[in-house]
Amino acid sequence: MLSSAIIIYVTILFTQVVFHMNQILKDFIVIEGIDGAGTTTQSKLLKENLERRGKEVFLTAEPTSSDIGKLIRNVLSGKLDFPKETLSLLFSSDRSLHLFGKNGIIEHLERGCTVISDRYMQSTIAYQGLDLPLSFIRDTNPFPFPEYYIFLDISTDDAISRIDMRKSEKEIYEKREILEKVRMNYQKEYHRLPENVKKLRLEGKLSIRDTEEEILSFILS
Repeated sequence: MLSSAIIIYVTILFTQVVFHMNQILKDFIVIEGIDGAGTTTQSKLLKENLERRGKEVFLTAEPTSSDIGKLIRNVLSGKLDFPKETLSLLFSSDRSLHLFGKNGIIEHLERGCTVISDRYMQSTIAYQGLDLPLSFIRDTNPFPFPEYYIFLDISTDDAISRIDMRKSEKEIYEKREILEKVRMNYQKEYHRLPENVKKLRLEGKLSIRDTEEEILSFILS
């Protein structure tokens, strides 16, 4: 079943994505950062702020709630153990479905919605880039870029402190030495984004309120 899912959605990836390579998706906002950075909190706050200003907003996240996304979450939680290449392809497949599937990102953008995603393509580069060549990851992720890219650059110490405060068990990447490497990958990737992507990097030391205000000002400017 797993191999069938990969074949189906990687086929979608290479047949549909070819028409979108290097495209910028207008009104698509991505918020990224290492575990504990506050991407989920800020995604929700931005949605609320934009809706108060009359915008129709679709909030989503990766991994998705699809069958593939659930499989990924089982790997991240340590319940399943897959080869690194398999996990990376699962992320790519989930992203393809996220973009082009029913009720996906493209469909909402075509309806005139603003789409906010808690994590996207750069997450795969930052995390799977720990174990796999970047050439492999880029070749299997030729997806369109968001119009807005927001990077919450929190320190590893602060991230671990926030993660430790949660009641849930840690995921496989939620370790200090791993997150430090992931953070470095994010920092490198931030500077590799296409020039026509509007990007914002925010220090993790900012309060939730200050971060919220900086993000809203950036989007509305």
